[in-house]
Amino acid sequence: MEVHAGTMGGFAGITARLPEIAALGVTAIELMPVAAFGGKRNWGYDGVLPYAVAESYGKPDELRAMVDAAHALGVAVLLDVVYNHFGPDGNYLGAYAGSFFHKDVDTPWGGAVAVDVEPVARYFIDNALMWLTDYRIDGLRFDAVHAIDNDRFLDAMAAEIRATVTDRPVHLVLENERNDADRLRPGVYDAQWNDDFHNVLHVLLTGETSAYYADFADRPAERLARCLGEGFIYQGRGRPIMTAGRAARRARTFHRPRSCRFSRTTTRSATGRLASG
Repeated sequence: MEVHAGTMGGFAGITARLPEIAALGVTAIELMPVAAFGGKRNWGYDGVLPYAVAESYGKPDELRAMVDAAHALGVAVLLDVVYNHFGPDGNYLGAYAGSFFHKDVDTPWGGAVAVDVEPVARYFIDNALMWLTDYRIDGLRFDAVHAIDNDRFLDAMAAEIRATVTDRPVHLVLENERNDADRLRPGVYDAQWNDDFHNVLHVLLTGETSAYYADFADRPAERLARCLGEGFIYQGRGRPIMTAGRAARRARTFHRPRSCRFSRTTTRSATGRLASG
């Protein structure tokens, strides 16, 4: 169950509703990003201080109390983290730490984050470990790792997390438009959001074929059958619109367990980006 802390009254508000959530049969919640951002309201994907909890959601101890309360009810807590960019409001890293970014590598948010530079990689790996150890979060969902464009960094981060957190299971989930099955293997990442399933189902149910749904407009029923049978629709390469200009991946997914693919019918982005909701 995806949860936005701001719409539920902050961490304390989530804690108050946990018994209701558990009663529904929910076994895990995924918090949208809680790192500090500019202003009081945000989806969380414009975070600028990854080590600070957003003040409008509550205090760090309130987040810890929420996690403890969830565990007491048998509910795991995963957290969405964003390591592919910083938000535009309140981000001053570029002003005093220019080498944190590759200014010659263009992204929708400016220069690419330089995760190939050891101190920068260390910054994000330590941040992931902070959520897992200081707050006892049960797992992380890494936002849009295709925009990080560095598999070596991703694998190194997973390896260090696995080596450090050994007292309990930790779930590591990717959002990766490349559909790169090589990242989905024991000891690395457990699963990936299966956007193919959501998008082709959306096309079938609504007829919408604009923007990123265009990749699923042709023969959607046939594509859905492949998704149900093999996992991803686009295998050995990412979706044309989302991965244009990037090298193709050759790894296929039919031999991966079904648990590697996190399929869902909607998310906050699929609903919230529509003018009518």
